Amino acid sequence: MISLVEPSSLPLSRRQKIGRWFFIFGFLICLSGVLWVSISYHQAHANVKQEAFSLAQKQADQAAEKINKRLQTFVLIINQIAEELNTGQLAYGAVESRLKSIVASEPEIVIIGLGFKPYQYRPDLRLYAPFQVKNSEGQFGASRLDEVYDYTKPSSPEKFGPKTDWYRLPLEKNSPVWLTPYYGKVAGQLIMVYTVPFYAAQQPKTVTNQKGIVMYGLSLGYLDYLLSNLTLGKTGYGCIVSQEGSIVSHPVRELIGQSVKADPMINQIFHQDFSDKLQTIINQKTGQTFWVIKLRLPSSPFYLCVLMNQEDFLLLAQSTMQKIGLIVLFSIVGFLCLMGLSLRIYRVDVKKLQYYSGIVALSFLLGIVLVASFSFHLLEPDSGIKMIDSAILNRYLDTQFSSTQKATAEDLTYIPTALFIQNLFFTSAHKAEVSGQIWQQYPKSVKERGVVFPQQAGEVTLEPAFEISGPDYDIVGWHFNAILFESFLLTRYPFDQELFQLRLWPQSTENNLVLVPALETYQDIRPDLRPGLNPQMQLKSWHIAKSFFSYESSNYFYRLNEKIFKTPYHIPELVFNVHLKRKLLNPILLGILPLIIIASLLFVVMVFNKTEMVISTCGGLFFAVALIHRSISEGLMIDNLSYIDVFYLMMYFMLLLVASSYIAYARSRFWLFAYQDNLMIKLLYWPIIFGVIFGVTLVHFSF
Repeated sequence: MISLVEPSSLPLSRRQKIGRWFFIFGFLICLSGVLWVSISYHQAHANVKQEAFSLAQKQADQAAEKINKRLQTFVLIINQIAEELNTGQLAYGAVESRLKSIVASEPEIVIIGLGFKPYQYRPDLRLYAPFQVKNSEGQFGASRLDEVYDYTKPSSPEKFGPKTDWYRLPLEKNSPVWLTPYYGKVAGQLIMVYTVPFYAAQQPKTVTNQKGIVMYGLSLGYLDYLLSNLTLGKTGYGCIVSQEGSIVSHPVRELIGQSVKADPMINQIFHQDFSDKLQTIINQKTGQTFWVIKLRLPSSPFYLCVLMNQEDFLLLAQSTMQKIGLIVLFSIVGFLCLMGLSLRIYRVDVKKLQYYSGIVALSFLLGIVLVASFSFHLLEPDSGIKMIDSAILNRYLDTQFSSTQKATAEDLTYIPTALFIQNLFFTSAHKAEVSGQIWQQYPKSVKERGVVFPQQAGEVTLEPAFEISGPDYDIVGWHFNAILFESFLLTRYPFDQELFQLRLWPQSTENNLVLVPALETYQDIRPDLRPGLNPQMQLKSWHIAKSFFSYESSNYFYRLNEKIFKTPYHIPELVFNVHLKRKLLNPILLGILPLIIIASLLFVVMVFNKTEMVISTCGGLFFAVALIHRSISEGLMIDNLSYIDVFYLMMYFMLLLVASSYIAYARSRFWLFAYQDNLMIKLLYWPIIFGVIFGVTLVHFSF
């Protein structure tokens, strides 16, 4: 028989030269592939940021232009009225008719008028303040503020008490003034006010010649409307702050009129230099990163701030995994080509072939570990929009109802809802038992209270725990214990992540109830700090990575809204999510390590024993693999194939391949099997096992 071993000192044959050039070109192609994927990945990241910045800049410029144009129009109107009074062109008796003509053409104004200083309108009349005020139906009517309250006195400290800064501040400063938004007692809503002093006709503009002020109030709803129409990703939003550090417009209505210190992130934006246009801000409360643009509104002492959540614009995790998978693939194949050149495999030296076989197998094993590890840390279950910030929550609700369904706050009843899970136990792959507490805040008008668990798969108990009555609202708490249906696919077991979702529906079928997460009740709302979960809670096979609220838009729930809940609005489901990661130690020790030991035993038998022993060993090991595989499948209790099944299917195939090759070797003595006692099967044994598993891992986790 002709030996396949050729001394390395002999000149290369044509076949060997082809083999060498194959390795050279393979290495160059793989190196080019790694560089191309890496550059394209970084370029894609850069493009995403640039596109996000361009989008935000365009949106911010358009919004700033619209807001500035409208504010400038109102400023010109008020300044013109003041100037006509200063020059005597507008008589005091004609003021009311002039105000009527203005409101007829400027619907955004909610209140406009004049406030005279004592006895300046007529010597026999102490105060006179004619105003045009828009009512709840959008119609303007005449009003005398001097008959409602004494506007010369200091502002009331009460939130809904009379505010008089609109009159006092411009006179004290003897100049036009923009006021921090406040609740207008006569307007009956939050308003942003611009006010200007006017003087005796044809007299110098001094304090002694002051006659009164002219002011208008703009509804903050108009600003909210402009800001809500900004396209800033799923969770981006806009806000307006004043030069003095007051919040003028914000998705969280309770913050309007307060200092920027009430929102740490807005406070950081307010005090940061934005000369470079785009800045990065981290929300310390939630851990989210935002891209921010801050623009000055020229016609007013306000800044427009546009915030975009970086998570909305980053490349999808699956896209990132595709790039990582390609880099790992090109790197491994390129490394193997380089090692082939280094060991001169094309000379067909048996000893070097043995080394190369081990290198190939270890390279594929490393690829399996890398791809599985990256996917385990990058790929998360889809959970929709995380409701972990009040601004994001309010922006979502405004977009969900006001923009798409024309619903207002008066059409809906928001029910703040919080929960605390004390215990969570998975009885199977399809059922979970959960217990804890739920508390909600209800207006007095809602009599039917409580929640429904739509995933109910067994007994559910909801026992009253407490009730705190207030003047307008009641806070009600329950203890709950429920057996719920929860289906985990487990297709990536043991490198899987799952999402346990606790869905909540309102008990009442009336009042257009919308359950909203009461985020302010949690001290720490960052998902990685696991809010709403017992910190001592441990799950047998899972590590709890995160917990958070989200909303899901279910067509099934929409149909229930129409038929059962008797509401025309598409109210989304409130969901409390628990992000779970598999504990890897047990699955690897009990599911994968035994296979590695069995594969190693079979390899040892192949190397040191004869044909009969190898064939009989394959038969015995087959039953061992089958028993372990059955035990794993029964423990998972799923109908579909999981990732770990690939290892067992591969082992079945290798047992069949080894047995078949040795039977062929014993009967036919074909040269491929006869060469050095079936050497080819021994060389290919580990590369085939790890190569096939690497290929399946790459496809399963990266594509």
